[in-house]
Amino acid sequence: MSKLNMPTTSTALIVTKGQERISLQDLGRQQNLSIGVPSSGVADEHGYLRANQLLGNKANAPALEIMLGGIQFTAQVDCFIAIFGIAPEINVNDKAVPHCQALQLKSGDQVSISPLKQGIYCYLAITGGFFSSTWFESVAGQCEHQTSYQVENSQIKTGLTKSDESFATKKNKQLIQASRNFYSQEKLITRFIPNTLYEHLDDAIKNDIQSLTFVIDNQSNKMGYRLNRESEEIAHANRIFDHITQLTGDLSKPVNFGQIQLPSDKQWIVLMKDRQTMGGYPTIGTIMKTDLFRLSQMRPGQQISFIPISVEQAQMQLSMFYQKLNLIKTPLK
Repeated sequence: MSKLNMPTTSTALIVTKGQERISLQDLGRQQNLSIGVPSSGVADEHGYLRANQLLGNKANAPALEIMLGGIQFTAQVDCFIAIFGIAPEINVNDKAVPHCQALQLKSGDQVSISPLKQGIYCYLAITGGFFSSTWFESVAGQCEHQTSYQVENSQIKTGLTKSDESFATKKNKQLIQASRNFYSQEKLITRFIPNTLYEHLDDAIKNDIQSLTFVIDNQSNKMGYRLNRESEEIAHANRIFDHITQLTGDLSKPVNFGQIQLPSDKQWIVLMKDRQTMGGYPTIGTIMKTDLFRLSQMRPGQQISFIPISVEQAQMQLSMFYQKLNLIKTPLK
């Protein structure tokens, strides 16, 4: 795009605290995996899409992904914003305001989001979406490019567009309840689509896999969630690994979002949004997307387990998810 065709923008927010915990994100780049470009994008599509939905934004409108909260910013223009997460505590000019609804800000308003007590991320959308240059048609960064997780010069630019104010100002208590219901507070039972390797395992080994409980490791991130076994299950899990490695080779192959890898160190990994595009570890299948959004909000020390489902069941769940967000007929660019 030439400079003459660049949209007119205004500085919308100035971050005064926690700049290093903010990144500008969208749904990522889905068309470039074949050339080795990770899809990246928001960790939790549920929170991101809900925030944009509150403002009547397009599904792929860039929004802020805020990790662990603890940020402050000042509005530079009159605007509507929406903050969605697992019960984030929000203050505007030192006054507590509800989450999961649109908020009208005036220029000069001071907004803070306290450190999150639950979950990893919350999402801040603005009317019309934030503006930024794109790479392969996406604003999403990659975790190794630290500057992409910051707000350059503590300023974020937005091209403000006309929004349906009657919708943007409407409180939506149902969304608060939806947020509580969607995310797992205790152990998450993740549903996965088995691959050919898993299908060739003995029934006894399949049952063993489903019986294991994993604990999220503190080295987990947007590239992958590392999973440790409960101490009493380690020998059991190692037998599973040894059995699986006898059925597979070391050839590299394309990997997917949510793929369950069994590395040589026997610590299982679930690949997340900033994953690599190729891998050589044995895999047993791919976790369904809606459970991956839930997993992305879980912290080290929390537990997960695996159960297999069919492709048809996973597709039905994902269709219902987008239907609730009124996105069934909306292309996710």
